[in-house]
Amino acid sequence: MRQPFERLLVGRKLAGRYELEEAIGAGGMSVVYRGTDRVLGRPVAVKVVALPADSDEARENLRERFRREAGSAARIPHHPNVVQVYDYGTDAELDLDFIVMELLRGRDLKEALRQGPVSRGEALRVLAEAARGLAAGHREGIVHRDVKPANVFLVGEDGRVDYVRILDFGIAKPMEPGDDEALTLTGTGQLPHSPAYASPEQLDPDAPVTPASDVYQLGLIGYELLAGRRPYTDPERERIRAGEEVAPPDSAAWREVDPPLRAVFDRALRRDPAERYPDAGAFADALEAADGAAPSDDDDDATIVLPVAAPLGATEAPVAVPPGAPPVVPVPVEPVSSEPLSIPSPAVPGRRFRPAALGIPVVLLLLALAVWATRRHPAAAPTAAAAPDTGDIEALHDKFLRLQGEVAGGVADSAAGDGAAADTASSVQEREGEQREDAAAVQAEVIDLHAAWAAGDLDRVMRHYADRVDYFGVEGAPKSFVRRNIAQTVEKYPRRAITINSQATMFERPDLARVLVNKDWDFGGGRERWTGSMRQELMLRRIDGEWRIVSEKSNEVFRQNRTPE
Repeated sequence: MRQPFERLLVGRKLAGRYELEEAIGAGGMSVVYRGTDRVLGRPVAVKVVALPADSDEARENLRERFRREAGSAARIPHHPNVVQVYDYGTDAELDLDFIVMELLRGRDLKEALRQGPVSRGEALRVLAEAARGLAAGHREGIVHRDVKPANVFLVGEDGRVDYVRILDFGIAKPMEPGDDEALTLTGTGQLPHSPAYASPEQLDPDAPVTPASDVYQLGLIGYELLAGRRPYTDPERERIRAGEEVAPPDSAAWREVDPPLRAVFDRALRRDPAERYPDAGAFADALEAADGAAPSDDDDDATIVLPVAAPLGATEAPVAVPPGAPPVVPVPVEPVSSEPLSIPSPAVPGRRFRPAALGIPVVLLLLALAVWATRRHPAAAPTAAAAPDTGDIEALHDKFLRLQGEVAGGVADSAAGDGAAADTASSVQEREGEQREDAAAVQAEVIDLHAAWAAGDLDRVMRHYADRVDYFGVEGAPKSFVRRNIAQTVEKYPRRAITINSQATMFERPDLARVLVNKDWDFGGGRERWTGSMRQELMLRRIDGEWRIVSEKSNEVFRQNRTPE
């Protein structure tokens, strides 16, 4: 696919629905466009695939294989570390196959590595999240087969990495009995893998490809991230192909890697697939265990800042106030308690946490929510080390208050001289009172959510969520997906304590509230203790008279630490 062809497709609408706007990437058999789904009105990425072949029969075989593999990629459940596939099909007019995916903002790991090395903590987090994404495919019986830095996407802006997504499950191979290898994409003259990141069995046409092949490719990327270079040269890859066991090069940079971590990569890079970790999930577990056992100089392994590159994708449109709606007054919200709200898990294992278990101080806190506007400074943490800097939340409070004054003043000015000033002032006060009542209800929801979370009462936790949630980068995740993710953490850490240090709330619409929560967590009781501090953003919508969470994401992780118990 050459540049003239790419330009010809710009402005075309595939399948009467997906309008192509700009080519943003290209590979040997495809071009990726930024586009718009005209039915749902959302930005998308559209990969247009060209499958050349010597005959009509061969081309049809390849197209059938593509459809099968695209369908396999689409059936992988929503996962924070896998790019979401929305749709796939063939445009009848142009006779072109395509895949429709979520449009990401950021850059791939290949581009990031061009701009310089990454720290140990950054490397391990990227690798662990990539492994979790591949594990989602492995659980569905799908091997990726082309795990390389270009297919590890770093989602974020200004050099930050909020999430890691695995790309290009489109050539993934379903592990199905009797699968016809004659229909693989190798018939096009294109390899279904990148030679520099191929596993030994991928270089042998008679060897089966299993999840352990993806593990090998993760090992190659991990060595490159930690040692600053690819592990094997072309001659060494030829020795591996010939059946020789070749250990990762013992360079000076590699010797600086902690022995527990080196052992994980040594096993991942074994020539025999049976000697590696069986799948990406086992590799991720081993990586996290080795990371916990190894000393670290990184203060913040969870917040990644890589060299800045040009952003990719489109920003989200701001929420608009419906025409004719009354002016919305932003309201600053925060607890009136002089201490942070600490929410421990139940002392008795297995006992469900009840609202009464919060104790008298929390009950008093909930009763006092209606008058928190008299206080503008976030609660101080018990110790200086435990609390993040909340200066920017303080700035938000000031901004909210200024906006409130501007809206109220503007309404009063417009009514001056017509005898309606008193009525207008009364209306503004009434709306402010209603919003403060709504803000009290919203903050009560946030407090009870964390209390139920700490208690492990999953039924109570899920009552706070809408049927569909934009959950940490997964758009429209069902409640079952959210519950499954929370349950995994609850099961891993029997002891859970959460401290809410401050909240700030503003209303973007009368029925839509944005809440910023600064909180600490201290989880343990199992094989490790996990502590940290973060700022989280929650969006709550009023649904059938109740405030329910419709979006949840991390704005910033200030610190986190995992230590063996």
